[in-house]
Amino acid sequence: MSDRIFRASSKWIHSEFPHLQKFRWQGGYGIFSISKSLAPDVIDYFKKQRELHKKQSFEDEYVSLLNLHGVYFDERYLFY
Repeated sequence: MSDRIFRASSKWIHSEFPHLQKFRWQGGYGIFSISKSLAPDVIDYFKKQRELHKKQSFEDEYVSLLNLHGVYFDERYLFY
């Protein structure tokens, strides 16, 4: 991610969420986006997430999504 995006997103977070003034980007990060038309599906997923993760862990689901979308990753750095 470019420094410009780091700075702009940090500035936005600090201005919109005053209680997050200590927010800083860490060395490892992930960014995801969705199309506006899929927002209701994503919101529904979040509402059911606790129940869904009783069947599949977050870690397993995350790796499955990365693989599904052809995202390269090094497992040594995913969950540290």
